Amino acid sequence: MAAFADDADVIAGPELGAVALAAATAMACGKPFAIVRKVRKEYATGKLIEGTDVREKRVLLVEDVGTTAGAALEAASTLTDAGATITRLVFAIDRMEGARENVQAAGHEFQAILNTEDLRIK
Repeated sequence: MAAFADDADVIAGPELGAVALAAATAMACGKPFAIVRKVRKEYATGKLIEGTDVREKRVLLVEDVGTTAGAALEAASTLTDAGATITRLVFAIDRMEGARENVQAAGHEFQAILNTEDLRIK
């Protein structure tokens, strides 16, 4: 995923599944990272975006598995609302169930490392 980070200032991932990928990608390319929450947590900082400030930054959004890309697109919207520019969305695995089409329809660049055909799974 680091191969797609050249034009990004920050690596971000939606909470839970993509946090480890975002952290590993950020470490591999020497860039800061952020976690995008679905909802504000009362017991934490109360922020939707934890970590690096993304305002006026170019952000690579990484996600573990793309089915319809709903969660990734929500995270992209949260980042955009915070003042970030999304460089692209990169998925570790594309399940080929609409993620690519939905990401592109939302005006973002889509990349996947592998898809279900590569893995020979249905």
